[in-house]
Amino acid sequence: MKKVLLLMSLMICFGATAQAAELSYQTVTENAGAADADFLIITATEGTESIWQMRINLGRTDGHAYWRPGEIQSFKDLQYNATAGLTPFEYSQEYTTASLNGMMRMSNMDGTFDDAGGQTTGYYEFTKTNTLLTDVVGVLTYRINAPVVAEGGYSTTITATYTITNNSTTAYDLAGGGGAQALELALNGGGYFDWDIVNPIDGVTRPNVHNTDILDGHQLYYIEDWYGDLQDTADHPIIKMVVKQNDLTSALNMRPGMTFVVESPTMDLGYVKRGGSARGTTSATSSTGVYGRTFSSLREPWGDPGMSLAAGESITMQYSGLILAPGTAGEVSAATSEVSVTTPVAADGVTQSVITITIRDASGLPIAGVLAADIVVAVDGSGNTIVQPVADTDANGQTVAYVSSSVAAVKTVTVTVEGVLLNAQPTIQFSSDTAALEYSGADIAAGNGVMTILARNLTNGSVLWEVDLTRSGTNVKVSRFTDGGTFNYAAPAGTGKGMIGLGGASSAGFNGTFTELAKTSSAYSFQMVDTGTTFEHTTVVNIEMPDSEGTVWPMSRTVTNITEAAAKPYGGMGFQLGVNVDEYTPGLVNAELSGTSGMTARKHQVALAETELLYTAYENVDRGATGLLTNEIAQGMVVVNDNEFTQGLGMTAGRTLGLVSDLYPYYPSDAVGDANLYGSTASYLQRLYIQLDPREFMGTARSEHVNLDPGASYTANYAFTADIAAPGGGSQIEPLTVTSSLDYDFTYQNVTATDDRHFVTLTLAVGDTNGNTSYNVSVVQSGGDGSLFEVRDTANPLVKELVGSRRTDGVAGAGLVELAITVTGVEVGGTGEAVQSLTVRRLGDINADGFVTPTDKGVLNASLNGLAVEASARDLDVNGDGSVAPTDKGLLNAILNGVVQP
Repeated sequence: MKKVLLLMSLMICFGATAQAAELSYQTVTENAGAADADFLIITATEGTESIWQMRINLGRTDGHAYWRPGEIQSFKDLQYNATAGLTPFEYSQEYTTASLNGMMRMSNMDGTFDDAGGQTTGYYEFTKTNTLLTDVVGVLTYRINAPVVAEGGYSTTITATYTITNNSTTAYDLAGGGGAQALELALNGGGYFDWDIVNPIDGVTRPNVHNTDILDGHQLYYIEDWYGDLQDTADHPIIKMVVKQNDLTSALNMRPGMTFVVESPTMDLGYVKRGGSARGTTSATSSTGVYGRTFSSLREPWGDPGMSLAAGESITMQYSGLILAPGTAGEVSAATSEVSVTTPVAADGVTQSVITITIRDASGLPIAGVLAADIVVAVDGSGNTIVQPVADTDANGQTVAYVSSSVAAVKTVTVTVEGVLLNAQPTIQFSSDTAALEYSGADIAAGNGVMTILARNLTNGSVLWEVDLTRSGTNVKVSRFTDGGTFNYAAPAGTGKGMIGLGGASSAGFNGTFTELAKTSSAYSFQMVDTGTTFEHTTVVNIEMPDSEGTVWPMSRTVTNITEAAAKPYGGMGFQLGVNVDEYTPGLVNAELSGTSGMTARKHQVALAETELLYTAYENVDRGATGLLTNEIAQGMVVVNDNEFTQGLGMTAGRTLGLVSDLYPYYPSDAVGDANLYGSTASYLQRLYIQLDPREFMGTARSEHVNLDPGASYTANYAFTADIAAPGGGSQIEPLTVTSSLDYDFTYQNVTATDDRHFVTLTLAVGDTNGNTSYNVSVVQSGGDGSLFEVRDTANPLVKELVGSRRTDGVAGAGLVELAITVTGVEVGGTGEAVQSLTVRRLGDINADGFVTPTDKGVLNASLNGLAVEASARDLDVNGDGSVAPTDKGLLNAILNGVVQP
């Protein structure tokens, strides 16, 4: 097993919700053994939470060989049990002892230490420069990254590179000269008990595991290291220590599963075994703690012992470290656990909704192993067939249940886990219609809040429209309306009246009530009753699913005289349509509607500039008792203009929104319908009003109003309309057309030194008549001798990075790669396919002849010497850092010398 896979497996627990912490710094001088020493204290925090604290040795006045600047002297896990006020365990108390090496060391070298500019919130970086021989220089670059925090734990990565450059005129003996080929990891263990590491596995099998007996009650760590007489090129030096779980580690406030790793993926070949110290056969006494250590005399990382570094050449070694603190799951949390359902579902008694249940603790960690028998799913309503969970929760805390129904309705799912009722209670829309309504958000029948109603085309799954109802006592308004896109046609937040204002009675002191009349897949209906001193106003609103003709929501207002005297019901009959205008045109104080009245077109525009903005408005109005079309119903309608402005906002050109009534309206002023209804300053340019306020229940003018007798009532009928329709008889989902292109036709293989920078960019173009706005993309290899290491996502799902294969023996993964590409629409559906091919070249095959030979090096040398060559910059950039430099030559030399890097 390649040890690089170990680090990948350790990182699995950190998902998309992970957050990066920040680093802060403090320098202190302390007396440490023989002489004073300077330390850099690094503290990692996320918000107000302390994650860890690390001490870096900046140097001792006596230059002690063990106390080299840059080594990690100590480490404290501040996050674990911090809320309990427990003292953090010090994983390297050796930092106070002059004869010991601290906690973690990568590259055992002397030299000049420099951390100038390396103290950032995201990482700490320093360099050490050591003159190994005249004109032979080694440079160590070392970076400690801020931890990534997630799920109650964190992961801290450490990277280092050590480059030896021979600027002399003669070869430099890598095996016999000074170097820095060493890894050390020393964790606190001595001082509590004297004990031997038991059960070492022999050197033929790697990793070498020291599986200390967990039953003896005092061993602190599980230890792995890499050693042995065999030179297995698939492995490399690695040391891993994991905190065990027993009474002693608990008493010391150690986090079970806390993991420390150091490794060097480029130290693959020959070494000289150093006694038995790496095997753990010696005791860990009170003065030394627990050591895992590679061999200090390991100096041949690039070939046979005695290999020389030629004059003018350089070579690089990589090291890495990991400090991983796992999170821990607690009790079932009703708040953080989730329940999701598939909806809508045909109410045929057969088709099932999938109920996915995710169990988490209070910190959001998934809880694995919850018994299926302890999970109970319930669905309200009749005609249901529920299949309870049969599997215990998996590593992600998930299990599934199923439900079908023969009765069309909106049904609520509840889940109880180990007696805990989960807060998440989603609804499933069971329907047999072409279109159906779905519900989410607050239950406004139970009290104040915001409920979302969504109309979906069941044939292809597309959203036709989505609306929010906001309730505050007896006041209910349509506060948001979209047409399946992103534009909100309702007025901006804060204007108070939403998109459809339902009005109120004309007298104060009402004692109103709200009643939900129906909540089905075909309609949501509610009634509001306002009782005043003279009149009682009863409003009924029906939000119905669209049909093949469009969207119509019938509404009515009934006014009843509740006194013993006749009275004229002036006021209290108002409905209004308010559509979004000047949230998107701030500062246009002269924006207004052109035209006059009588259902003629009135453009929302900037005065005198002929600049049309969002809407064309039509209304049947009485402006000073003129222009009223008495043979027409009262109507206000807006149509979305077709221009760059509306297109940029994501509005649907030609979209119509209207409000109609079977009564003639009376408008007391010319303000109705104007963009400046409330005034002429920019702060009031918020909504375009189309208002219906009929007051002539039996006539066309105020003089014709009649009294309502005691107990008599009058009902006015209204409707909201839109040209948003559910296709009659269903519509077919059309296939997508997909075309692909690459920015280059080849990519090199990758090694650790290239950091997977060798890739080509795949760009997809999609032709889609179904109306999807987002897509799922699958890219899989369908043929060819070559291979990719990864298909890497970008922010755009239609753009992928195709990463060249990892170079193992110089052959595997090189060659032609044929790809099968599948694109699927997310909102509506539809699938399209494409094929694409590219070539993965062997790393260093500059002339593309299929081999890496001195000929390739000759081309690179010529380019570095300023000569014209038949190769592009991409061909010459062996390490993939975007430039052609001696570092490319160093990597090419390593390949020519037979060095295999993962």
